[in-house]
Amino acid sequence: MTKYNLKIINYSDYPILFEWANDPITRKNSFNSDKIKIQDHKEYVKGLLEDKNIKQYIFYINNKPTGTIKEKKLSNNEIELSYTISPKDRNKKIGSKMMMKYLEDRKGNFVCKIKQNNLPSIKMVERCGFKLFKVENKAAYYILKLNNE
Repeated sequence: MTKYNLKIINYSDYPILFEWANDPITRKNSFNSDKIKIQDHKEYVKGLLEDKNIKQYIFYINNKPTGTIKEKKLSNNEIELSYTISPKDRNKKIGSKMMMKYLEDRKGNFVCKIKQNNLPSIKMVERCGFKLFKVENKAAYYILKLNNE
């Protein structure tokens, strides 16, 4: 039986996060597509761990790291999500599995900002129930509202 789980990152995870973040396809689909320097990345991860409004998780399938998902609490009570799938694990619908595992038992308004030409990511969030709510500056914004009564 396949086992899925999410684990909050710690500083020792920076090498794999760095590798995934600097993958050429990841850089192309990021809003800042510049290559990342290792020292900048280490500082970034340290900052993430200190920021009370941000949590980042690594998604595991059968104890193998396959992706990452980051939540950032916005001032309007929305949670912005960003994510990356390991380059070795792309095109296997793992993003949907990771997103659904993340959303399990959560409540709130979840937003994903995606480059308009990033069709795999758009298809993934749509499969998970997100709906397009605005487009601006070459970005498509998708939202999912869960159990807000």
